[in-house]
Amino acid sequence: MQKLEEVLKFHGFTKLESKVYLKLLEMNQSKVSELGKITEITRTQLYPLLDNMLEKGYIKQIGTKPVTYEVIDPQELVKILREQYKKQNESLADLESKLDEVKPIQKIQGMMHKTYLIKGRNNIIRKLIELWEGVEKEVIMTSVFERELLEGSKRLAEIFKEKAKKGVKNIVYLSIKPENLYKIKEMEKILKHATFGSLIKEQPYVTIVFDKKYVMIAFYDPRKEQYDSALYIENTNLAESFASKNIAPIESYPLNGEVRLSVIGGERALIIPPVLETISKIDQYKLGYGVGWYGIKPLKNLNHSNNSLIMMLMMQIMTNGWGKARINNSKNNEIILSIENSVVTPEFMKGDIEGFLSIMGNYIVKENLIDQKERHYEFIISLKSRKTS
Repeated sequence: MQKLEEVLKFHGFTKLESKVYLKLLEMNQSKVSELGKITEITRTQLYPLLDNMLEKGYIKQIGTKPVTYEVIDPQELVKILREQYKKQNESLADLESKLDEVKPIQKIQGMMHKTYLIKGRNNIIRKLIELWEGVEKEVIMTSVFERELLEGSKRLAEIFKEKAKKGVKNIVYLSIKPENLYKIKEMEKILKHATFGSLIKEQPYVTIVFDKKYVMIAFYDPRKEQYDSALYIENTNLAESFASKNIAPIESYPLNGEVRLSVIGGERALIIPPVLETISKIDQYKLGYGVGWYGIKPLKNLNHSNNSLIMMLMMQIMTNGWGKARINNSKNNEIILSIENSVVTPEFMKGDIEGFLSIMGNYIVKENLIDQKERHYEFIISLKSRKTS
């Protein structure tokens, strides 16, 4: 009998309910007075106990004068318990969902890799601090301008500097619109210890890869004007894939002269059509100079460093889809700018460079043809004297 009481208690019965049910089962039916004597439960306890068992469906009242009770058939009891389990499971699933909403970092079940959902900006920053503190070699990051997580955390900015001093490489791909090129100087102030690359990307998320082991993708909520959720993934293969493909700079995708989609954003890049070659070389140069001059015009009265201007020039060339731009050499006030896979003429490109750099003061641009067939050009930018056109 003792074991059966324990079994009933396991299935939701209280200790007294188990005792009453088993005694009634033995007696088939009983009056309250008899049941009280057998179970040694006082009347003040027994009446509310029996009412509760009636409500649950465990017993039945079969007489009123005197009040008599009997238990339901055990098979009926099992059906009731099964129905209760079903409701409990549904309730537990709902409870799990609600508790998950409270939990800041949740493991996502059923994924091939260890994947966690992080909710709340402060929780994202806490996880970033933890990851950055553990970095040993490099961090690769895309940055959507004006949505920079590092701006909002003094500790993150400190770790960024500390890691750079210890030799950790910080690579930041600036993912901004061409019209926001002029904000590069501001970004340089925020990320002083980073190597910069560039992407065409306007999507409201930031991707960060730590030591090619871990990936975090933080999502921006424009309604809250902050990052409110993120995915954190522990997988080296996936991290390497993100580092080499998903966060690759635009210059790693050779241009063939076609109107093409940008690397991530899906916007069409602006490419001057082949009809450019039908006009004279002088007019090609003038057209390029005009494009470059109008592009830099908003910064005419601002004091930008030469490095900032060269970086903005490279991003203008690449975001417009004109070619793959990189600096081959930079020393003694001389910068060698390499343009590969160019889809515009060297005359137009030289004009654009000179127009864009027209606010630098003293400078001169010399063209050096590397490979006409591959449309590879170099432009030597000297800051010693200014050439008049």
